[in-house]
Amino acid sequence: YPREALKEGIEGDVVIEFTVGANGQIKDAVIKSSSNRVFNRAAMGAVGQLSCQSGGQDIRVQAPLSFKLR
Repeated sequence: YPREALKEGIEGDVVIEFTVGANGQIKDAVIKSSSNRVFNRAAMGAVGQLSCQSGGQDIRVQAPLSFKLR
């Protein structure tokens, strides 16, 4: 969770689009929408840590990420 958002009590959502390559690697990630840019770096980092399987071909994916305080 981004430190600044935690400090300010901010929650939000990011939609990120990326390609899962034929080898399962994540590439070409872009932010499609964001309720607050403070979450963008954390969203990109989270997607970069994904381990995926693509079935042998590149697949373009859009994923929503929600940042909620508990």
